[in-house]
Amino acid sequence: MDMPVGPFFNTQGVALRMDFQAPRDRQRQKSNSQASIRREVFRRDQCCTGCGSTFALETDHRIGKAMGGPSTLENLRWNAPR
Repeated sequence: MDMPVGPFFNTQGVALRMDFQAPRDRQRQKSNSQASIRREVFRRDQCCTGCGSTFALETDHRIGKAMGGPSTLENLRWNAPR
């Protein structure tokens, strides 16, 4: 019996999954979602939440990542570097 060959089969003739997503694609999706969250935080705050500055803003976690704080819209804010 001939085994199927081609880009959709491995060397044993087993069909490969077509819904596989390369790690690079997952990373791109993750960075796109992070960028959209940062944009939403900027739309909401528009300046440093501590001093009101609009220069060289950085995102900051209200509850730090080391303490288990998520990177969500509710937990992020814009701060000027100190």
